[in-house]
Amino acid sequence: QNKCCKFSALTAAVNQNYQSYLSHRQAARMVEEAKQVSSEQLDGVAEMLCEIGEEVGTVSSLDDRRTAKVRTVLSNLNVDADEICCYTDMNERTGVEIYTTAPVKVSEKLLCENLSSALDCEFDLPSVTEIGERVKLSFFEMARYHTEFHAEQYPANGEQYCGDSYETFLDSKGFFHLVLSDGMGSGGRAAVDSVMTCSFILKLIKAGFGFESAIKLINSSLLVKAPDESLATIDILRLDLYTGRAEVLKAGAAPTFILKGSSVQKLESDSLPVGILKGVGFDRMDCKLSSGDLVLIVSDGVTATGTDWIEAELEMNARKSSREIAGRIASEARRRRIDGHSDDVTVAAIRLRTGD
Repeated sequence: QNKCCKFSALTAAVNQNYQSYLSHRQAARMVEEAKQVSSEQLDGVAEMLCEIGEEVGTVSSLDDRRTAKVRTVLSNLNVDADEICCYTDMNERTGVEIYTTAPVKVSEKLLCENLSSALDCEFDLPSVTEIGERVKLSFFEMARYHTEFHAEQYPANGEQYCGDSYETFLDSKGFFHLVLSDGMGSGGRAAVDSVMTCSFILKLIKAGFGFESAIKLINSSLLVKAPDESLATIDILRLDLYTGRAEVLKAGAAPTFILKGSSVQKLESDSLPVGILKGVGFDRMDCKLSSGDLVLIVSDGVTATGTDWIEAELEMNARKSSREIAGRIASEARRRRIDGHSDDVTVAAIRLRTGD
């Protein structure tokens, strides 16, 4: 330093070259991250295409005779249909799909009653899905079970919006779905992440895609959504209303509680939320439910003070309705938060029932 006659020029040149080196490294890192995100999205699309193939394979046979009967019913009710498909799936369940671009002016109940009479098969009210400018009405056989569902939500103290979001959906195969997402933090920004996650997953489920492809796409979407950290937990309940089999999927979510009689089972997961790392996946848990059993799905604002009290509340209130249980757990979660912190609270209770 003392002997260099051009010390300032030398250090300036070194600094300039070092900054150029850092810029190249950053650009290379960004390109690599973009490649990895694109790879994950393409993997998700590939899985979707495989799932479409499997979906087509579940159709055991198409019934032209019954399709003609459906066409007659629709004609008598002045319903214009572009396409009609009557089929029997691998589980010997009858399904009817009606595609139309014209508005259906007949009530869903009347349409359901007429189809049930014509095909000598008791159908449930249809699932309605919008596909571009078209509408798909999906009818499926009346299931053995139905759900008694209620949810309670409270935003964190001082926040206008709840950072948790949930959606429910009954698909054409007789599966009840509940999707619950908790965005990072609370307030408007958390609400954006959770709503985006819920709506995206719900659209994919409605379109007939599976959960693994859905989580890859939502994870890559959150990774590139903003330069700041953006993440969300995911809870999914998939309940077969024909058999009572329940599938619980979790990505960084709080425990789920299963109430059977007066005993409580806790389902926990150590998976990560979406939007943190590439390659995030679900933890899956299965259980068999009977009439009267209840599933309680909560956000982490409920479990912040522990879970023992939740199990005790469920045991003491086992005979109460899902509305009463969800309301009591949500209000108790807020009351117990005395540490000076506050978080969004969401409690969803689903009880399985038989009969009307």
